[in-house]
Amino acid sequence: MTEREALRQLDGRVEVDDVYLGGELRGGKAGRGSENKVPFIAAVETNASGHPLQVVFSPVETFSHAEVKNWAEQHLAPSATVVSDGLACFSAVTEVGCQHEPQVVGKKRKSTDMSCLH
Repeated sequence: MTEREALRQLDGRVEVDDVYLGGELRGGKAGRGSENKVPFIAAVETNASGHPLQVVFSPVETFSHAEVKNWAEQHLAPSATVVSDGLACFSAVTEVGCQHEPQVVGKKRKSTDMSCLH
């Protein structure tokens, strides 16, 4: 999967999110910044009905503006419209020509409950 995804560029409507893989060790930090988790970007290209067409899962060092810009250069066509949950680093996709539509989730609402994020 990694070899196939390495050259894949997503186009059209693309949903992106920050994701962590791994567990929590006792006494370790939970959530973002945990030394026990690997951060990666999950991106899915969807059709007009919101059904997934292609995906890319990419490990990253951190969710920084520069890291997301480098990721976008490799994995997004400049004509893509990127929908995110509003995490600030995802605005970097505009530097490679993509449109960015942040949909801020807020504290009371889960992104899975939002119609714009399938």
